[in-house]
Formats: sequence, structure tokens, C-alpha cells
Amino acid sequence: MNYTVKYVYKQGSNKNNEDAYAINENHGLFAVIDGATGLGGLPGDVASRIVKETFESSPSSPLLSLVEEANHHLNKETQQLTGTELGAIPKYKRSTCGLSVIQISNNETIRFISAGDCMLFIEHLDHTIRQMTFDHLDRLDAQSIAAFHQLLTEKESKLEQSLNSLPSPELQQVLSDCRESISQLLKKNRNKLNTIGGYGVIDGSPEALRFLESGSIPLMNVKSILLLTDGLKMNKTENGWEESAQFAFTHGVQALLDEIHTAEQQDPACITYPRLKKHDDKTGILIQLD
Repeated sequence: MNYTVKYVYKQGSNKNNEDAYAINENHGLFAVIDGATGLGGLPGDVASRIVKETFESSPSSPLLSLVEEANHHLNKETQQLTGTELGAIPKYKRSTCGLSVIQISNNETIRFISAGDCMLFIEHLDHTIRQMTFDHLDRLDAQSIAAFHQLLTEKESKLEQSLNSLPSPELQQVLSDCRESISQLLKKNRNKLNTIGGYGVIDGSPEALRFLESGSIPLMNVKSILLLTDGLKMNKTENGWEESAQFAFTHGVQALLDEIHTAEQQDPACITYPRLKKHDDKTGILIQLD
């Protein structure tokens, strides 16, 4: 089976790109990885780098073995960087990452593992779209975004002018102050990682392996496969993932990135397009089967 692979990889507003990806067409392995910096803790690119390097080192190994190995390496590196055992580090301070990874096996089957808010979609020959994973972070993100947006709206009302009209340094200070005001909510939600009431994510702990989504499906009538990090979710709305998948399958992942980036550029204050920062890191892989 031949693949036509297109991918995008773009850094967001932060100093480092915490996203990563792995592509090995010979072994049919494709992954998008979304790192998350600990709040007052380790950078997210520690986790995403380790997962990427593990996937690239043994692309033919079973997926679960690769994820287990990456999680183990993250535990060891976290301890080396902090001088503290992982269990003694609050969850909200840990370097973590979500992922969506697939292996195409014998040109017949897709095996996948997912964690966090990285997503996997399948497009069939009749153009129907199947969402293979679920974003368990979505409801928690919605809480944070709503609280952040309310603070911004109140600030805009007091200023009696559009936040988007403010000079960049002044706007950045407003955004920073509002994010600080919701820091306790952000920590509370981050502490729900790898719990029944929260979401699964790779953080180096044994619990991480119990909260993975995984499975396999036959390649019957599959036309295209799409993997996305949450920076490529459109509109941050209830149907945002479905909109993103439809747009990417129709127009391509580069067009999806351009569409979202333009919307973000036109709304630096995060008011009309509610979100927590101007630009998130963006990674997507679109695989078309020949």
C-alpha cells in the first residue's frame, strides 16, 4: 500500500514548540504529540521529545510497548531534572503530553493509541467521517476558557474600548493578568490527570498506562487518516473537532492551519475566538491511501 502524507508543524505563542510528531512510512507509524508545561514546573517539550524519540527509535515495535517505554523514560528524566521522585511532584507541575499514534499493519489494519486531546479521524471512500478518539480534556478546557473569557470581557467593559485595539505590550499584560487570575482553576484541572474524573495523559507515572484509549480497525473502505493536536481544533466549540476533520479532509491540513492561524491573528485578545493564548502549537498529519 502506498501513502500520500502531508503534515504541518507550527510553533505557537510560547518560547518553545511543545508539539512533536513522528512519521515512518516504511513501518506505517505516524504520531502527533502535544506537550504541556507544568504550571510552575517542567517544560512540556521534555515529555513530547521523549515520546517522539522513542517512537522513532523502534517504529516496528508494538505500540503499547513503545508508549510504556516512553512513559518509563519520562519518569527517569523527570527525576534526573528535578532530583525528586515523580510521585512527590504535584501533578500540575509535571511535564506531560497527549498523543495520537497509529501503526498500519500488513496493509489491512490500523492499530492506535491515544491520550489527552490529540485526535484521530478516519474518512471512508463515501466521504463519511469517523472519530476514533475522544477529547476528555474538552470539558475541563471549556471551564478555563469560559472563566478567562469572562475576565477579558469585564476588562474590556471597564476600559470602554476593544481589547484588540490595545498596543501589544498593554494587551499582553492584560492577558497575563487574567491567566494568573484563573491559575487555581488551571491547577485544579491539571491535578485530574490520569484519574477517572479527569483525563489520560503521559506523565511518567504507572497510572498513565491505565488511561490510554487504544484499539484496532480494519482498513475497509478507508480513504484517508487524520491525526491532530488541539491547536488545530476549530473555534473551540462543541463541534470544533468535527469541523476541523471535515475541513482538513476537504481542503488539506495546511489549509486548516492557515484558517485557524488567520482567525487567531485577527483576534489577538482572544475575545471573538475564545481561547487561553493567541497561538497554540499546531501539528497535523493527513495520510491518503492509494
